[in-house]
Amino acid sequence: LAQAPEQDVLRHWEGLGYYSRARNLHRAAQLLIEVHAGDFPRTAEELQQLPGIGRYTAGAIASFAFDLPAAIVEANTQRLYARLTALRGDAKSTKNQAALWDFAGSLHTARGSGGELNQALMELGGTICKPAAPGCDVCPVRQFCHAFRDGVVDQIPEFGAKKSMTDVHECALLIHRKGKWLVRQIPEGERWAGLWDFPRLKLGMLRNGIAPTLSGLNLSDRLKAEFGIEGELTDQLKRMKHTVTRYKIQLDLAVMEYASGKLSITGPARWCKSEELQELPLPVTGRKIVHLLQRTFSKGGDRLF
Repeated sequence: LAQAPEQDVLRHWEGLGYYSRARNLHRAAQLLIEVHAGDFPRTAEELQQLPGIGRYTAGAIASFAFDLPAAIVEANTQRLYARLTALRGDAKSTKNQAALWDFAGSLHTARGSGGELNQALMELGGTICKPAAPGCDVCPVRQFCHAFRDGVVDQIPEFGAKKSMTDVHECALLIHRKGKWLVRQIPEGERWAGLWDFPRLKLGMLRNGIAPTLSGLNLSDRLKAEFGIEGELTDQLKRMKHTVTRYKIQLDLAVMEYASGKLSITGPARWCKSEELQELPLPVTGRKIVHLLQRTFSKGGDRLF
């Protein structure tokens, strides 16, 4: 993994989402070789110095792999700890997360088996202290539970209001020139950084959930303004719908033929033949577009793909 090119790592990770995890795994593997000579750190503090390893993952590795006394707070133990301490307020707030971690740490001793204790706590939370209809009558730690004592088990843990989904309209520009298609590598700070994708126009949020047709979007003008080249809309493929975090995206697919101009785009970009697109790491929608282009334009006398 440490020796693999990042693009190969991303290509193998394709379709799993959360691509930053793949990049962090890759960088962590490199640091294990470069800094730690291949020896895996053992303590939670050392583990958190590796990319992508946060407090929970560090505690899980330290306790389960090395049997060290290291706390963990995840969904099941968070619920268990919140009820044991009768924690009030949003359990995910910074203040309450600190309180939960402090409580979790207090359960570990220097001589105890960190892995066995964490496994027992997770199973207790997952099988007895369940979100709904908890088994308080058979709970082995009921006598220590403040929420049970106060009769508020069904009210804890508390969480803030969930963020509502936002409808967003985007358009993928499928620009072809002499049998090749334009793709760009997504720069740092953007969704799916490091992957390749067809250029996209962000057309804003939708209030009524209905996206306008492409005919009213002046795509040729937008193409010139945002990417410096001129082109003509030649076809429109079936609209895609997908969800990313709290955004519901309606993605139009505009097939355009390059006419003239010098490309001006942030980050690397290239014109690729169909077989080259098969080798690039793409987001799920990008891979679906490639398959759609292949089905649509690989046959007949007007072959483009």
